Amino acid sequence: MSPSSVPELGQLRLGALKVHPSLLPKYRGPTPIQTAIMDDAPSTGVSVIEFYHTGEHGNILAQYPYALDSQSTLMGVQAALALLGGNLLLKVLGNLEHVRKHSVRQDRAQATYTEQACIENTRIVWESMTAAEIYKRHRAYCGTAHMSAVWRRKHIMHTVLLLDMYLPDPDTPVLSEHYDDRPPGTV
Repeated sequence: MSPSSVPELGQLRLGALKVHPSLLPKYRGPTPIQTAIMDDAPSTGVSVIEFYHTGEHGNILAQYPYALDSQSTLMGVQAALALLGGNLLLKVLGNLEHVRKHSVRQDRAQATYTEQACIENTRIVWESMTAAEIYKRHRAYCGTAHMSAVWRRKHIMHTVLLLDMYLPDPDTPVLSEHYDDRPPGTV
């Protein structure tokens, strides 16, 4: 189907639906999962809404919450919400008339907005970030970009990519006799 043959939303007899990976109206925009992780939100979820040209402003037809924890990652949450969203959409479609009659208008006063992801989200600034902040950024953006840091040595800038990160075992002292058993790049 070519783009010119796709009907305008207003021409669709039943309208259009959208599955969004947050509990709208919270976290509208392009990075809802990343923002929820960065905010230390206890949960997020998935919403099925009526879709209009205005984006995530349509009436809420159904929502399903999803718990987050200190180990939640973008890729893991994304996969879980994709499954939940697909199942939720099937339930909505199976009972569309009833669901539409009981839809809920989004409360604009409760709306929050996310920003477009950028390279700055994955930059580590050792001098101003804690280990917890660095690890949280890794969890929020892992899978879309690698974390990076810049070191300066003799007026030469070196960019280092961190491919993975692990939290140290809190029961093991940082410089114990087993410090060399830890994976390189451990935060």
